[in-house]
Amino acid sequence: MVRGLLKSSVRGERILLGTLNFSRDPAVVEVMGHAGLDFVVIDLEHGALDLREVEENIRAADAVGLAPLVRLGERAPTLISRVLDIGAQGLVVPHVSSGRDAAAVVSMTRYPPDGQRPTCTGVRCVAYGAKNYAAHVAASNESLMVLAMIEDDEGVQNIGEIVQVPGIDGIIPGPGDLATTLGVPGQFHHPRVQAAVEKIIHTAQTSDAVVGIYITDVEEIDHWKARGIRLFIYSIDFKVALKGYSEAVARLDLYRNPVGAKPAM
Repeated sequence: MVRGLLKSSVRGERILLGTLNFSRDPAVVEVMGHAGLDFVVIDLEHGALDLREVEENIRAADAVGLAPLVRLGERAPTLISRVLDIGAQGLVVPHVSSGRDAAAVVSMTRYPPDGQRPTCTGVRCVAYGAKNYAAHVAASNESLMVLAMIEDDEGVQNIGEIVQVPGIDGIIPGPGDLATTLGVPGQFHHPRVQAAVEKIIHTAQTSDAVVGIYITDVEEIDHWKARGIRLFIYSIDFKVALKGYSEAVARLDLYRNPVGAKPAM
C-alpha cells in the first residue's frame, strides 16, 4: 500500500485486509507485509509497546508497503501528536461515545486551521525537515484516517451524530466491549450485542463513513462482504501464530496418538 493511499482505497471496490499488531519485534510486521496484507494496526490499547517500538514497527510497515495505523490507548493530545509525527497514517480510536468525542480526536489529527495538531518541522513524518512542510500539512490533513470504535451503549445511541462528524472516515463495532457493557460479557452473538452491531453498521452505511469489521476467522469475510463491507481487521498477530502452531501440533498428534492405538503402559 503506497503511503497515503489507504484512505482513498477504502472508498473503492477492493477488499482491504489488515491485522492487529501486539508484537514489539518489527520483523513480525515485515512478515505481514510479505504475506500481502494491506495495513497493520499497531496496538497501544492492549499491546505492551512503547513509542520507540511503535516507531520501529511503522518503519517496518513502510519498508514492506503496509499502511501503518495505530490504535490508541488514550486520547492525550501529546500522544496523538507523537504517534503521527513518527509516521502513522491514521488512528483507530477506542470507545468513541459521542459526536463531541469524535470531533475532539479529529481536531487533534489536523493542522490549523482545520484542527489543533502542533507543528514540528524536524520529525520523521516530514523526513526530519527534508520535505516541504506546507505540502506535508496539506497532504496530511487530507490523507490521515480516523476510524472510530463504537464499544458501549452510549456510542450506539449516539452513532447517528458520530458518523456525521467531518473527518471520521470509518466506524468499527467492538462486540467484545459491547457485550460487557450490555451485561452479557463474552457473549458476542447475544441478541442484544447483535442488535447493537446491526444498528452501528446500518447507520454508518447510510452516511459517508466506511465500516470496518474485526474478524477472528477468514471464513467470516464472505458473510460481511455480502453486507457491503470491505475493510477487515483479521485477528491479532499472537493469536494468528498460536492458531497456526496449534493446528500443526493437533495434526502431528494424529500420528503421535493414532486412533485405536493402545496407550503406553
